[in-house]
Amino acid sequence: YALSMPFYALGMEIVTTLHTKSPDQRYSHLLAEHPDWLNRFPQRHIASYLGMTPETLSRVRAELPNFLIAINFNFNLKDTFDTIKNSRNYA
Repeated sequence: YALSMPFYALGMEIVTTLHTKSPDQRYSHLLAEHPDWLNRFPQRHIASYLGMTPETLSRVRAELPNFLIAINFNFNLKDTFDTIKNSRNYA
């Protein structure tokens, strides 16, 4: 029982993220938490993990400013991405 609780909590975090965050926010969270996954897994698997189509993931990645790709992801990308999203007046 004690060993299953951390896995349950992780599962609930993933489910909550999928249902409450936008695709942009889910991708920025992935960048902040697991930046190495981008080089380890195919894009279709990352898209599936994030609960989006590969086409949506491609769009989200294309909208990410190039300078963010070159820097360390130790800051809060969610706030940065929200600022970008709001500045482009997304619905």
